[in-house]
Amino acid sequence: MVARATKRPRSSPSGDVEETFGRGSIRRVVMHNFMTYTDCWFSPGSHLNLLIGPNGSGKSTIVCALCIGLAASPKLLGRADNVKDFVKRGERNGWVEVHVQKSEDKVVTIKRTLCKESNSSSWLIDGRNAGLRQVQDLVKDLNVQIENLCQFLPQDKVVSFAKLSPEELLRETERAISTSAEGDDSLYQRHCRLIDQQSESVSLTKLIQTRRQKLEFLEAQRADIERDVEKVKRKKKLEEEREWAQKKLKWVEYNECKEVYLECKAALVSAKEKHKEKEKAYKQRERECNKQEREVGKLEGKAKEALAEVKKKTGALTKAQGKTENLFQQTDVIEREMNSFSSEKKRHEQSIRAVEQELDRAVRELEHWQERDRRGESDFNSDHQAELDQVKQRLQETHEDHVACRRSLDKAKREAAKQKLILEKIGHKLNSFTDDAAQRINAVQRHSPHMRIVAAKQWIDQNQNRLRGRVYGPLAAEVQIPNDQNAIYLENQVPQWCWQSFVTSYPEDRDLLQRELNSNRRYNINFMYTPSSGPLPHPHGNATDYASLDIKHTLDETFEAPAVVKNALKDVGAINLAYIGTSYTQTQIEQAAQRNITPQWRTTRIGQLWTPESKYTKLKSRYDGFESLRTSAVRPSRFLVQGGGQGGAQQAQEKAQLQRQEQDLQRQEQENGQAIRELEQRMAQLDSDLNRLNSKKKELSDLKNKTKKKINQCQVLVNQRTRELKTLKKKSYTREEEEKLAADRLQSIQDQARSVVACVSAFASLADRHFASVPVHMEHEVAKDRVNALRSGLRHEKDTVNEAANLVDAVQEEFHRNKERLAKSKKEAEEAQKLTDEAKAKFDAFPTNRDELEEAIIDLESKIKSLMITDPNILDEYNDILAKIEDLGKKLAGEVEDFENYESNRKKQEEAWLAPLQEVVARVNEKFAMLFADLGFAGEVRLMPSDGGYDKYRLEIHVKFHDKDDLQILTSTVQSGGGGGGLTTNFL
Repeated sequence: MVARATKRPRSSPSGDVEETFGRGSIRRVVMHNFMTYTDCWFSPGSHLNLLIGPNGSGKSTIVCALCIGLAASPKLLGRADNVKDFVKRGERNGWVEVHVQKSEDKVVTIKRTLCKESNSSSWLIDGRNAGLRQVQDLVKDLNVQIENLCQFLPQDKVVSFAKLSPEELLRETERAISTSAEGDDSLYQRHCRLIDQQSESVSLTKLIQTRRQKLEFLEAQRADIERDVEKVKRKKKLEEEREWAQKKLKWVEYNECKEVYLECKAALVSAKEKHKEKEKAYKQRERECNKQEREVGKLEGKAKEALAEVKKKTGALTKAQGKTENLFQQTDVIEREMNSFSSEKKRHEQSIRAVEQELDRAVRELEHWQERDRRGESDFNSDHQAELDQVKQRLQETHEDHVACRRSLDKAKREAAKQKLILEKIGHKLNSFTDDAAQRINAVQRHSPHMRIVAAKQWIDQNQNRLRGRVYGPLAAEVQIPNDQNAIYLENQVPQWCWQSFVTSYPEDRDLLQRELNSNRRYNINFMYTPSSGPLPHPHGNATDYASLDIKHTLDETFEAPAVVKNALKDVGAINLAYIGTSYTQTQIEQAAQRNITPQWRTTRIGQLWTPESKYTKLKSRYDGFESLRTSAVRPSRFLVQGGGQGGAQQAQEKAQLQRQEQDLQRQEQENGQAIRELEQRMAQLDSDLNRLNSKKKELSDLKNKTKKKINQCQVLVNQRTRELKTLKKKSYTREEEEKLAADRLQSIQDQARSVVACVSAFASLADRHFASVPVHMEHEVAKDRVNALRSGLRHEKDTVNEAANLVDAVQEEFHRNKERLAKSKKEAEEAQKLTDEAKAKFDAFPTNRDELEEAIIDLESKIKSLMITDPNILDEYNDILAKIEDLGKKLAGEVEDFENYESNRKKQEEAWLAPLQEVVARVNEKFAMLFADLGFAGEVRLMPSDGGYDKYRLEIHVKFHDKDDLQILTSTVQSGGGGGGLTTNFL
């Protein structure tokens, strides 16, 4: 289809048709698979272009093509939110191409291709690939303002144009007549700058007024505190005098310390002289003591020699005594050996006689039992043998029965274990059919294999003690909804990811799970935090308010779940804003659509409505509040409804079969249990029989072997006693051994006598030597006593010297302390005040005595305290006020000068903006009045100034359609739809 615009030619003075296209003019629009057109092109003229045709012929499609092709938002048209909705129904792609005048001899081509499947666009500028930002910059450079209602006004936005206030109409008109070449010098930019400058001017005026008020306040404040300032100055003078007196007190203290220092220095010299005299006397006494000690040393040598001779004789005596003692001990040993030999000989003879007697008794007993065995005399007879054979036979049979019973019992127990295992498997399978929560968890896991939901659930159950509160999830397992249809609604309302998520009521639990399961174990689970709260609100009204629509519930009322879970579903899926209708509700909607009337539910506050076949959702435009309707089909359930349809019938059949198997196995288990109990009783009886028969067999065997056993015991005893007797007879005690011990004893006694004689001789020699050494030792002891007396006197002299030295140390320590005190006092005095000529002159005004000086300081302090000053910072405050007055005066003078220059500049800019604007409005008014006069109406366009500021300037359109009426301002309510549309077209 080709739509060609009707052009209105403009004649030149020569009569030729003139076509002049300005910068930004539309030269050509081409469409392919766009809305109602398969292929269409449109070439407008340079002036007014009219598209005339019946409804549905595609007039608005060309307007949409301009908006879409020039990179404007689809929402400006109020028809759809996505570009894919502008592709012709049944087609996958479409495109729009717009040719725009760029310069006198240059036309730029913008092409936009729309993809329906991906809801995306691609751009070409003059055949070259481009991006959305490049296209928008080009359109802006061409001064094409699609969002400006004074340049681009779709039919759905005519009411919006009429709703523009006069102030907004003025600014939009300024924008429409401004060109990109003008830049910041356009009327619109000048107007904006004046509005900003007006705000700045008001701010400057307020600032100057505030500063003047503050300056007056500071002057009044300065006059109020001048009297207190004089008192402060007088107090400062007294404080200065006190300070000088305190400085002189430091120097007086220094002089006192100096006197004490000199006295201590003289005492130190005297103490050192006394110490020197004491030390000299001590050294003289020490030399005498050393001389006597040398004499003692000589005598000590002689005494040591005499002592060595005594020790030598003593050693010889000790050696002889030791030898004698050893001989006595040797004689005692020989005598004990002789006594032991006699007693052991008697015991040996007694042991031989005792063993011979026991051997004789054992031989006689052995011969007795052997004789009895030869004669056949025994307690075990043929009856006992027959009974033993019978017991052995019965024991063999009982043992075979026991083995067979054990095998049967083990087999029965294995069968019972197998049946129990099969029953447990069947029980788990039946539980999985009856546990809706488990089925939902399995379903969620199947649809999300990358998420370890079951493992996460197990970890949470095992580590509940580490959590502060309960963790809910996955959410699909937490809801209890009896109606399958409502379950389908709920699953469609809430996003799929939410059903796979876990919810905590404490943020620290969410952080712990995120760290343990996602960061450490890579479970890929989504965790949400939702605080617990009360019942869910219904801001669009309760379901009972819409009973006439057969609406009985909101979606949150159809199921049971913990409060935390419901709050999470509310935050994600807005379940408290969705209402549930019935087939009757859907029938009402369909009948309203057939009659082309608005369904009753759309007049209510309901935003989302569910019916068995569809979901209806209200959508409201963000641009102008336009309301549209979205209808979507109801998808089948994947999580919340389990066991429905053909799969549900198969599950029911499998469940019935499992129940029959379970009953059969339970019956077999009972029968097998009875058999096991009978076999266990039989085993107990056989065990008892085996024990009884084994006891009887042992009793008969012992009776049979009694005689042989007795003969063996007697033979063993005879052998033991024979070996023992041979061992005893091997050892003998002879006469020769006894005579040898007597000879040894006699020899030892003779050696003892000779050793005693040697001891007596050694003792006599020791006594002679000892008496000879006594005079030497006595002389040595006398000399030692004399030296000790000298040492005692020397120690006394040493103590006297030490006392003198301690006195020197004490006086010297005191001297150093006074010296440090003097240095410290001098430092403090100099830090307080250097002793200059000026300081000496100041010090002369005060007493030189310390007590008098301290009294003078106290007197000055009392005078200072008598001056009562309520504010100690009054002087600083006074000086601060003076500084502020001076600074504020300078700032005020500069700001007044700046304000005067600013006002002069603003008036120049106002003239540069207002004069051209008035000229433009006058031309628009002239042409607007002429066009309306041609139609038989009256109309004016007025620029209305305002004293309230530049933002209050307005552009008013005054019209009248009847002679009897007065001119009225254009509004969305005063004029009719046709009249409003006509005058809007004329104005544009």
